[in-house]
Amino acid sequence: LPFWTSYLLRVFAWKIVLAYNGVLNSALIESGIWSEPTLTFLNTPAAVVVTLAHAYAPFAILPIYVALDTIPKSLIEAASDLGARPFTSFRRVVLPNSMPGVLAAALVVF
Repeated sequence: LPFWTSYLLRVFAWKIVLAYNGVLNSALIESGIWSEPTLTFLNTPAAVVVTLAHAYAPFAILPIYVALDTIPKSLIEAASDLGARPFTSFRRVVLPNSMPGVLAAALVVF
């Protein structure tokens, strides 16, 4: 149960934000964009995607962070010394070396 507490709180928080009289509709009414809460965000595919992305983000971020942290800085410096621009260093050094973390994140989340 303690493991699920944080997850449940995040899901219920999004339910409060996206409800018919929720935070999002109230903010749109207060800003003058809408005059009454006519649009329901809850129970839409976009709401499901946003909620699940927010709920599973920590499970994806941690393996990617660990993979990025284990890349030796000397590899990036060597690419720079050999004339690679920052985007090329990212594409040729960082991205291939971080793929195990991206794969682990995808396996955990999906």
